[in-house]
Amino acid sequence: MFERIGRLSYRYRWVMLSLWLVAVVAVLPFLPRVSGALEVGGFSSPHTEAARTRELLRERIPGYSPSSLIVLFSHPTLRPSDPSFVEQAQQALRNVTSVPHVTGIRWFTENPSQVAPDGSLAYAVIDLDLQP
Repeated sequence: MFERIGRLSYRYRWVMLSLWLVAVVAVLPFLPRVSGALEVGGFSSPHTEAARTRELLRERIPGYSPSSLIVLFSHPTLRPSDPSFVEQAQQALRNVTSVPHVTGIRWFTENPSQVAPDGSLAYAVIDLDLQP
């Protein structure tokens, strides 16, 4: 089936190119409106179960962040309990709090559950004030 489509597309390549150009020109007037749907939360509805859950979490958990980034740290010889490991991790994220929309960092030093059971890696959570 795909072989047949490929042959037809090649055989009538100028027709195919023309059809694509017509399609692109037809879509151009709608491009300014697309950016709103492609923003953070553009496809989100406040009536979904996920949105209601987010709102409930925001109400009941102080400091809840609807969006976050997770940064993993590992080292071939150091462990998350080593001061040098902690220093290098903090150095890596030293300027992150000055980035717009960053509300804070939750470090693995404050929460032992952010360290792998075998001590091979740890993670920090960067909280954002952006909607998912």
